[in-house]
Amino acid sequence: MHTKWLLAWVLFWGGLTGVAQQVDPFTLAKGEVKARLEKMPATHPRLFVGRADAFEKIRGGIGQKPEWKLIRDWIVKEADGVLPQAPAERVQEGFRMRGQHAVERRVGLLAAAYRLTGKPEYAERAKRELLAAAAFKDWNPSHFLDTAEMTLGVALGYDWLYDTLDEATRKTLLEAIREKGLKQALAKKYFWTKGTSNWSQVCWAGMVAGALAVSDEEPELALEIIHQAVTSVPYSIGPYAPNGSYPEGPGYWTFGTTYFIYMLDLLTKALGTDFGLYDLPGFAKTGDYINIVTGPSGRFYNYADGGEGRGHQLALWWLAQRSGRPDWLKKEAADMREAVRLGDVGKSLLRHVSFPALLLFWFQATDADVKASMPLNWSSEGHVPIVVMRTSWEDPNAGYLATKGGPAIQNHGHMDAGSFVYEADGVRWAVDLGAQSYYSIEKLGMSLWSSKQDSDRWKIFRLSSASHNLLTIDGHLHVAKGAGKIVTFDNNPQSPHTVIDLSEVYAGQAGTAMRACALLASRTGVVQDRLTGVKPGAKVRWAMVTRATSCKAQGNDMVLKHGAKSLAVRAVQPAAVTWQALDLSTPPNTWDSPNKGASMIAFETVVPESGVLDFKVMLVPGGVHPGQTIPDFIAIEKK
Repeated sequence: MHTKWLLAWVLFWGGLTGVAQQVDPFTLAKGEVKARLEKMPATHPRLFVGRADAFEKIRGGIGQKPEWKLIRDWIVKEADGVLPQAPAERVQEGFRMRGQHAVERRVGLLAAAYRLTGKPEYAERAKRELLAAAAFKDWNPSHFLDTAEMTLGVALGYDWLYDTLDEATRKTLLEAIREKGLKQALAKKYFWTKGTSNWSQVCWAGMVAGALAVSDEEPELALEIIHQAVTSVPYSIGPYAPNGSYPEGPGYWTFGTTYFIYMLDLLTKALGTDFGLYDLPGFAKTGDYINIVTGPSGRFYNYADGGEGRGHQLALWWLAQRSGRPDWLKKEAADMREAVRLGDVGKSLLRHVSFPALLLFWFQATDADVKASMPLNWSSEGHVPIVVMRTSWEDPNAGYLATKGGPAIQNHGHMDAGSFVYEADGVRWAVDLGAQSYYSIEKLGMSLWSSKQDSDRWKIFRLSSASHNLLTIDGHLHVAKGAGKIVTFDNNPQSPHTVIDLSEVYAGQAGTAMRACALLASRTGVVQDRLTGVKPGAKVRWAMVTRATSCKAQGNDMVLKHGAKSLAVRAVQPAAVTWQALDLSTPPNTWDSPNKGASMIAFETVVPESGVLDFKVMLVPGGVHPGQTIPDFIAIEKK
């Protein structure tokens, strides 16, 4: 039956891309869901645990597994910190509710601490948190992410602490889950119901948790929620195809994918199946993606709305276990080993994980010498294509260059088609400034969430083309609806490169616009541009943002330094340039966030009468000689 669903999904997604006629992705009969719900044991806990004695098994094995002990100790330490705190309050900040993250995390910690120690003070404190959450006037269904997180948090507490709760408390929590969570999901058609963004993953995961927790008392409601979730969430998995990439960037991958894995694990543990969701095209490859977009420095290639910091990726433990890919866990497992060695749980970065108890169920011992089987050079394809190149998976000083295509009109999109990040010697030399606090913009009444060309979104420095590592023509913005198209990806080991057609992005400013990015075996990066049909006399700026501590022009080189390390950004073409280093610490507009320590290095060229301009810039790490003639990568494409 699952094979039929997967074929239907391929036809569905193909319909969106003009390959085949659109059909519904799943035709799952409610009867199958109902049969599985009826077979589910009427015992608690049932969320994430798989068997009622799962915690007892862990408690008995902690002495034999130092990683389990580390996680247990961290949970207890954090739960102890929660004990004296007052329960979270419902606070509205714009159209978002504050408090849901605290409820979710605190309940997860306290309930796990109780299950792992048997100490009643954790259950009592969790009960206070749960009753306070149940007393909120609502869980903010107009911003349903809040509702989903509240439902998941309260459902987890209801389920994991069921045997400790008195009848009145159970009744109160059940009513809150039903009225403020599950029924709200069915109250109307939301944009996220069959949406393609992280919202669908997060919202349906929260609803599935709530439905499973109360399915004994609310069987019809649970059936409806789970059936709708399973047949609707595939729309949000379509963008992973074909190679596991995530159009909203790695920051939102962490959010959306983690919740989708919550949903898969909830279904599998409680009902014995995920109904084929894991096998949707592209998803089983996504463990490659999140590692590939992490540079040798450990920082994300943070395109779209996101930061470059990578926290502990809880989802990878589940994915690696399901896929038999221990190499996906190299970073997480290394962090855990170091934390165990030092006896310092902080080294594990578990502080970034909402439900660290899940790692007790998903943990697997990993060989420290496991070799990465992921490619050095990778093209994602898909709606927002990215290309990533690196010289080694093992060398922390490896070269790393990543770039992208796609349109700015995309959930959490920036005007960053053709922009790039670059690393060598463990330093992120070419950076993306990332997102700005949403509320800092929203509270001013600016239209942050409109992607139209004249939207306020593109007046925000960090989001517009003005702040990215791009060409700008007479200071004009990119065309928001224009898409950068990857026309070449060459995996030549000596000079891997990609060519991006950015003509749509510069529509009205240039006839054609091509950018090539390459990474040589010497770790030297190459960025080449060719513009045609540009108005003679226009000024074209080549720019790159950096956090180097020193930027000094030396002829056609801009020499960057970071401690004892250096990089020469060398303009090969044009033959003579005048470099500038602009301090970005003070932002251009009152609504923009400061960019402490950031500078933009740039030079300008005037377009000749021919309307044609060529640029070639090399990124040469200190002490490195490229050792080869740099090809004309764009001309190679034309041939």
